[in-house]
Amino acid sequence: MKNLKKVLAMVLAFACTFSMFAGAKVFEDVPAGSDYSEAITMLSDLGIIQGKDDGKYHPEDTITRAEACAMIARLMTGDPNVSQYVGAQSFTDVAKGSWKDSAIGYCYINGIVIGVGNNKFEPDRAITDAEFVTMVVRAMGYETADMKQNYPFSYMSNAQAIGLLDGTNMVASTDALRGEDAQVIYNALFADYARGAKLVNTTHGTSVETYPTLAESVWGLERAAVGTWKDKDDETATLEYCKAHTWVVLGADPTAEGHIIAYAIEDDSTDLYTDNKDKMVYSFKYAGDADAVAGYQVELWGEGSHGEPEWESKNDKYVWSDNWEIKAIKTVKGQKAYDYNASMADSKSDNGTIELEDASLDLESVADNAAVISNEGTYSDLTTYLSKDEYNGVKTTSDKNVEKALNVRDGAQYKLMDWDSDGDVDWVVVDEANYYKVESVTSKRLTVSSMLNEGNEDTQTTSKNVTWKLDGLNDATDYKVNYVVPEDLEEGDIIEVTYTNAYDKGEKSEVVTATVTKVESETAELDKVSTKDDLELTFGDDVLKIAENTVLGDVIVPANPAKYEQFDDEELGTEFALWQNRNGFIVYSDYATETSNYMMVLDTKDGSDKTGDRSLAVADILLADNSVKKDVKFASDLKIDGKSNGNGYDKDDDRSWDENKVVGNVYKFWQDEDGVITKMESVFNTEDVTKNAQYDDYSYAKKSDRLSNAGNKTNTVAALENADVL
Repeated sequence: MKNLKKVLAMVLAFACTFSMFAGAKVFEDVPAGSDYSEAITMLSDLGIIQGKDDGKYHPEDTITRAEACAMIARLMTGDPNVSQYVGAQSFTDVAKGSWKDSAIGYCYINGIVIGVGNNKFEPDRAITDAEFVTMVVRAMGYETADMKQNYPFSYMSNAQAIGLLDGTNMVASTDALRGEDAQVIYNALFADYARGAKLVNTTHGTSVETYPTLAESVWGLERAAVGTWKDKDDETATLEYCKAHTWVVLGADPTAEGHIIAYAIEDDSTDLYTDNKDKMVYSFKYAGDADAVAGYQVELWGEGSHGEPEWESKNDKYVWSDNWEIKAIKTVKGQKAYDYNASMADSKSDNGTIELEDASLDLESVADNAAVISNEGTYSDLTTYLSKDEYNGVKTTSDKNVEKALNVRDGAQYKLMDWDSDGDVDWVVVDEANYYKVESVTSKRLTVSSMLNEGNEDTQTTSKNVTWKLDGLNDATDYKVNYVVPEDLEEGDIIEVTYTNAYDKGEKSEVVTATVTKVESETAELDKVSTKDDLELTFGDDVLKIAENTVLGDVIVPANPAKYEQFDDEELGTEFALWQNRNGFIVYSDYATETSNYMMVLDTKDGSDKTGDRSLAVADILLADNSVKKDVKFASDLKIDGKSNGNGYDKDDDRSWDENKVVGNVYKFWQDEDGVITKMESVFNTEDVTKNAQYDDYSYAKKSDRLSNAGNKTNTVAALENADVL
């Protein structure tokens, strides 16, 4: 539109002209979230730093005099090639026309460095922290005559005062390292630029209190802001009444390739900007990796022509032309991030406060922010941050409910963001993980099972199977899923699934990448069982809990015991194979030596419960390794399929056997520390055997681990008392 009326809208503005930037680069040895990753990734985006020949950055390597000159010259000129200074130096040990030539030439001409004598520069000599910091202080125009008298400490102190050393651990005499030096250059990009202010004052005869930053004066970047448009709607419109200059990045935009989405944060506040609660989401073009800053309060610096953005009702976001592009993301000083998961829950898990070793965190601010937003950011079922939508079965709009949701025993991990370090969490980033058992796998299909998310995890024995395509994308409502699995995946494996989401231009939709990894088991002997509050199991020095059954993929129906509530005193001393989620909660269990816990009863002898004769019942048994044990003792209160009377053994009838039910049957069994069998669970049915009957219509139900001949009239098994062992 070309009308002249005032248009009030939440908008973003950049005033910038510089257009040459290097492509985004995330180095293999500098993963998102690692030390200096934000600085290294952003400076690589701008072309200020480069990797080495192997494609890595090597943040722990020392830096040379020439490399230091290159970083500073690129920073100060806005030119990755520093092309205007080719041939500006005449040192005999610096080759003309090389990258060293122009970089050293710039620094030499501008008084940032000098030679070492005899017309030499020694470009490949490593430098110290003090030398590097001194070069940056000089480049930015902060050097004074009196500072030289107290070198290097005056330079280090000056750099600290203007924020150049934020996020580093520099000591004057130690070697300068590539990672820390990138952080210093990053800090310099956004620090007050004294030399720029001097140039302004000299040219215009003015005095300024706030110096322009290098990002603004050299690189032509401006901060994204929210305010109102005045006068025109086109690219000549003026942005005024700015009310928000910082943002929280949610992650990749699920509806636009190469974009991220964010909410604006009110100035001088930790509240989301909500002048129009129905229109809060902003989409930015950004070629870098925003994972490292997701959830942080950040400044977004960028370039591009702009006009009034339009609200895209289909995808609920403001959109601009592709000329808009974020070129640098800078975290705001003074905030803290805390890693958290449900295993860290304190004893008072319902008071709206999280107690950590080094902090006590309130949850009022994040609950307030959750109450004014909806779960934009992904159309999938994947939750990437807390919202007013239900999470883990809880509405996250009060501090107590937020704590309750975070303390559900599942595989999710959280980043608790305190933007102003006041002890009140303002934002929560969610990283989900789910767990399944592999039922079958081919090159094209993967079928997995997990506990049906109905009822309590301690008693639920029903699983739900789902099948995923591996040779293409899986369709879901408004999005698609790509499963990435290891080549050695096998039936019976326990797997963890983690997620990332992005827009796929070819599919014209959001695609969630689900990465599958195998979970290895740990073997431990059960020492103690407590059911005082939740089921707690002690294995050696570890006290473990079962993962909660909130959504499909939180926990798997166990192989042994048959259900988790059967972790009881009769299991004490038993070795279990335990599979845990990444937060340490049990998601699956089985006997560690399952084959030795199976037997077939070959012959029996009754016991006695009479005065003077308190003998236990005994039996000859065949074990799974084909060995035969004679006269094995059975406990007086032996339970077969949960009963001490009626399933082939009668405690009340002088500890007697019913051979028609037990001989020839196969059982899982448990023994105490003396080798006395205390519990048996039948694999076959326990109906009376009909003599001389033969059946061949048996089927095996893997899910229940049982043999059944339900196709015949009598459901019997053959007595094998006199059978030979083959």
